[in-house]
Amino acid sequence: MISKSTKWIGFISKCFAGKQHDYSLLKTVLPPDKEWFKKFTVRLDLGYIGFAKDYVCRQVFIPIKKPRGKELTEAQLAVNKEQAKGVQPKLSHCQPCA
Repeated sequence: MISKSTKWIGFISKCFAGKQHDYSLLKTVLPPDKEWFKKFTVRLDLGYIGFAKDYVCRQVFIPIKKPRGKELTEAQLAVNKEQAKGVQPKLSHCQPCA
């Protein structure tokens, strides 16, 4: 699903059966060789690590991932909190398909 901060839904992909990662689904539905997001600021969750490397966009926000066996610093937590402020989607990648 692609939506705006106003909660306007701009795109919902077809349903995919089985276990697939969010980012691999995105690359299937919207291949990186086209500039789908060039004019947009994109906010993603940790399921989309690698997006900034593969896609062209105005700006991308992905939370800082917690290192294995460690905690995020207060500064990193503050960055994640600021990025997430007011942009939580009501619906994301959903399973199961009927």
